[in-house]
Amino acid sequence: MIASVQLSIDLIGGHSLSGPLNRLQNAVSFNYYANTEVYDVRADKIVDGELRDGVKLGEVKQSFAEGELDESLKEDVELNQDEENKNSGGDQDEAKEGIIQITLTNEKSDDAIIIISVVGDTLPSATPVTDKPDSVNDKNKLVTKLKSKKSDKDDEKDVVKLEYPIKDFKVVSITKLSDIKTKITTKEGQLKQKQIDFINTNDSSLRKTLKDSIKTLEKEIKDLNNDYEREIRQNGNEIKVEAYFSKSKNKTSVKQTFTVTENGIN
Repeated sequence: MIASVQLSIDLIGGHSLSGPLNRLQNAVSFNYYANTEVYDVRADKIVDGELRDGVKLGEVKQSFAEGELDESLKEDVELNQDEENKNSGGDQDEAKEGIIQITLTNEKSDDAIIIISVVGDTLPSATPVTDKPDSVNDKNKLVTKLKSKKSDKDDEKDVVKLEYPIKDFKVVSITKLSDIKTKITTKEGQLKQKQIDFINTNDSSLRKTLKDSIKTLEKEIKDLNNDYEREIRQNGNEIKVEAYFSKSKNKTSVKQTFTVTENGIN
């Protein structure tokens, strides 16, 4: 008999060159490795069989400051909160860019609209001046790029909301796909019933009639499925959308692809 035996041990305490330390290693200790005591005076060590604490940083500071440092550390320092707030942060304009969202309305019909909007704080240059709607800062703009099989649309405008009807992109009609799917479902129900009737009857004449009906229904269902695929292939059923701020594309770019099916666009 051959036996393969493996032993392992997990050490949860510290180490020194003279042996293990009967102390847990944690975030405030310095017993990282057995030789830490050689280069770090803060590490614990064993001397003549006795465990000795490492030098505390506070003791080192105390020796250099000759007692004055400890007292100074005890003193409270009053901060001017207003001044601190003024000095905090960097370029405030860069930090105030809003979030671009891409949403849909009327997603169950051919009247669906893709909405691209900026939510939250925005760069001042990305927001129209309220008292002068036609006056804006042109340093930053909302850029949108939409693409379908038959149509592309790109915009770069000083607004925080843009709307795009899906009809403008000439994609396959939701209504048409829904009509085809409804016909397929109806035909499949009829086919299933004919198949059940065929199994349950022994009348040869009726079985022949049912067999012909089954073949006809199978062909009609196949043709309808081909019509469904042809509509998508010819017109496309996807609209790819990308939106971002002109001055910070990499940071603010948002992409989404909408797909048209018989149930709507999503």
